[in-house]
Amino acid sequence: MPSQIIINATDPEEFRVAITEDKILQDFFIETAFKKQIVGNIYKGIVVGVQPSLEAAFVNFGAEKNGFLPLSEIHPEYFAISPELIESPAKKNHSLKTGKSTTGGVRIQDLIKKGQEVLVQVVKEEVGNKGAALTTYLSIPGSYL
Repeated sequence: MPSQIIINATDPEEFRVAITEDKILQDFFIETAFKKQIVGNIYKGIVVGVQPSLEAAFVNFGAEKNGFLPLSEIHPEYFAISPELIESPAKKNHSLKTGKSTTGGVRIQDLIKKGQEVLVQVVKEEVGNKGAALTTYLSIPGSYL
């Protein structure tokens, strides 16, 4: 599986990067001088909606679209709860009849309420009509911190 990274920087105001595997496009990124990158930025946001069916919250952090904060990206110490109670949705056993978790884990609506302020970090940019992916596991890169 040979991978290739193709960079087009002929226009000084726009950079294009394509990632291919076996000559099949896997990812495509465009960065313009007018749109700044926000991955890694930390924001104080406000929860504008909680979706129990998605086990996630939507957070207004100042971007065009609200960010997506899944239950698995909520740090246990941030909400002073036991880490064993938060599991990733992929690890949970769901009942097909009720759609409820059979593990007895924490529900997102018990952790986060609409209007609550949260400190979040962007882990993935907005794509299409979807908002940025967020986390409360904050990290600040640096060698002297």
